Amino acid sequence: MSTHVATVWKLYLPFIAMQQAVEQVPSPDHHLWHRPVIQLLKLSVLGGKDVQSTVKNLMPNLLASSVAQQYNFTGAKGKKEFRQLEMAGVILRAVRMNPRTQNAQKDDVKQALVSYLFNARDLMGGRRKRTANGQVLPATEE
Repeated sequence: MSTHVATVWKLYLPFIAMQQAVEQVPSPDHHLWHRPVIQLLKLSVLGGKDVQSTVKNLMPNLLASSVAQQYNFTGAKGKKEFRQLEMAGVILRAVRMNPRTQNAQKDDVKQALVSYLFNARDLMGGRRKRTANGQVLPATEE
């Protein structure tokens, strides 16, 4: 099993701090090293009817909303780059383990991640905080 999968399971999920999201790969003798397949199966059963809904179901189990808001896929506009994280590969594997999305293309998963990260500011009441008297206020760059 690749080290990409093992990295995610070193810490408790969802990640609630930036340093957790970029932790180093545990050593091969680490007790969690041998559990990545089980963890991937746990993620894959979260499921979804298509790639978009599967990614939407996976992400809150991997990243807290406050952390997701600090990322975009490419690292543009002062945010951190999600595509370089090993977690992106874990998400692709978990999506492909879902029977409904087993033939998902990498680009489809990428687009779903781009959409999720773009809209992360609306999670956990973010849109409600930007709304006053029924009118949506412009989003602020953080």
